[in-house]
Amino acid sequence: MNARIVVSVLTAVLLGTGVIETPWALSKLTADGTRARAVIPALRTDAPAFQTDIPRDYLAAAQATIPKHASYYVDQGPKYVSGNPLMAPSVKPVTAFELYPRRPLTEPQPGAWLICYGCDLDRWNGKASFSWEEGPLAIGRIEP
Repeated sequence: MNARIVVSVLTAVLLGTGVIETPWALSKLTADGTRARAVIPALRTDAPAFQTDIPRDYLAAAQATIPKHASYYVDQGPKYVSGNPLMAPSVKPVTAFELYPRRPLTEPQPGAWLICYGCDLDRWNGKASFSWEEGPLAIGRIEP
């Protein structure tokens, strides 16, 4: 009979602990998930840039400068030297990913935005005006 009392008391203690601890654990889990969902989108936008050494400030400047409905052309040249030889083919796809919903162009068009990624800026002299420049990187508009 004493064994039944001990088992009953232990069962009551375990159930009582579960009733008290379960809501706290669930609320903590929910809070952790909410915090993670808030951080992940911020990191997700820069994820491709982290995989290469494409400067994130260039991508941020392009996002801030080029309107979301606009088209742009990336003129990639040899003046931007990277420490990662695999970076060169990824410039245009990463830029397109980062600038979505802006539309990339395969050829320059009058009035479109221009992203010069290590290109020869002299080539665009009189054909484009640049609003952002940082070394061999520049963002501007192709003259209409």
